[in-house]
Amino acid sequence: FPSHDRITQATAVPGDATVLVTAGNGTTTATYTISYFYASPENPAPTPTETSVVSMYSDAYTNVEVDTWRTDWSQSTFEATTIKGNATLKYTNLGFNGIETIKKPVDASGMTTLHMDVWSPNITVFNVKLVSFLGDGFAGANGDSEANINVNLTANQWNKISIPLKDFTDAGLKSLTELNQFIFTSTPFGSGIAFVDNIYF
Repeated sequence: FPSHDRITQATAVPGDATVLVTAGNGTTTATYTISYFYASPENPAPTPTETSVVSMYSDAYTNVEVDTWRTDWSQSTFEATTIKGNATLKYTNLGFNGIETIKKPVDASGMTTLHMDVWSPNITVFNVKLVSFLGDGFAGANGDSEANINVNLTANQWNKISIPLKDFTDAGLKSLTELNQFIFTSTPFGSGIAFVDNIYF
């Protein structure tokens, strides 16, 4: 840059660097900001140690059958990736994402907690919704039941999310015996980046 431009470097990552540019006339200026952030975790999620689980996604356990990790109606981009050899789910451009277990609904009635490990550089609130079709399919005669819980995330580290299932039933979920959809939503909406691992009850 010419000598009359001024660069202020970011002091840490994540952080912003700015460039103050002065035009040739010496008076007109413009400031440009460059934001730096971690795009992905350096290390995989911690290995879980619980012994009695119903696991949907984890290298540590035998997993139940999942129809899809991204439904057609999701607003997200999905990639099955690895971090140092550990399988991890990656979601970008995240507004909301649906995961379905319709062929074989998950029975979590004997469990107490929903666990997930989530790493993100920019999601501040991660909303988790559980949906049951109440035994007769989507929009059947029994209706559908759902409840969602907000979780605050700390950026650039693995967040161990543990939500008591009682929180979902207290919020209106009528059944834990047949869970068919797991939907998570990002704040900010549409630009969230999430790495997810160890999804289990």
